Amino acid sequence: MSLDIIISEKEIRSLPNDQELGGYIRKKFYGIKEDLERSMDVEYDHCSICGKLSPYTKMTNIEDRIGYDWYGSGQGCFTPNECDKI
Repeated sequence: MSLDIIISEKEIRSLPNDQELGGYIRKKFYGIKEDLERSMDVEYDHCSICGKLSPYTKMTNIEDRIGYDWYGSGQGCFTPNECDKI
């Protein structure tokens, strides 16, 4: 999925420095991404051990995931060392 973020000159000038600008654009990106996914009714995968929601959709390629068990159990926690059931 590819998203275009449009930002005006007024928005750029209203921010005090590049770090704030980067944070603003990132926040705008994730807001648009979440709205788009909500409108598409996207399903997120869950950890197969504790059931916690993962940040990956069911459409995310398994090669691009962190915590995926290639040998059978499926998606694990995004941070495997912090799984609630381990």
